[in-house]
Amino acid sequence: GAKPLISRQMLAEATRPRFAGIDACSQAPVTYGAGFRLDDASHGGRATGTFGHSGWGGATAFGDPGARLGFAYVTCNMLGFDDGVDPRRQRLIDAVYDAL
Repeated sequence: GAKPLISRQMLAEATRPRFAGIDACSQAPVTYGAGFRLDDASHGGRATGTFGHSGWGGATAFGDPGARLGFAYVTCNMLGFDDGVDPRRQRLIDAVYDAL
């Protein structure tokens, strides 16, 4: 079988909550690990057990260890602030999960 890119111990350490509270920019409750948002569906994936981050323009990257999935999506079209989950990436994410 394929060797994992990182160990389970390293993944657990990277996704250990380091901040849980109100985000100063969005004023929404968030939980962060080592640079990742944790258990957050704003990137378009499932919330529970995921880690990742989304960005303006529709870009997103996340991992879903339970589904053994890593996902990244980049676009060159800039959306406005807080437009929600880009419907293009949401359709792609839904199709990927449906194929699992």
